[in-house]
Amino acid sequence: MSDDTKLRMEYCERSWGYELPDRLEFAIENDYVQNKSLYTEEVFKVIPFLFELQPEITANEMLDFVRRVNET
Repeated sequence: MSDDTKLRMEYCERSWGYELPDRLEFAIENDYVQNKSLYTEEVFKVIPFLFELQPEITANEMLDFVRRVNET
């Protein structure tokens, strides 16, 4: 099994508790594969909360959010 596949399976396990639209899910999953270190437990807890607050959020806005969380 490739590292890419392992990371995608890991992402699926870590995000199992919430459902996002495909436009966000695909972007976050792909970013997770490229930048796993950005995706802490805190980030995984806040992603669905942010989506609840802003259901119209774009994929780029969500990825920018992930990076901002890691700057603090």
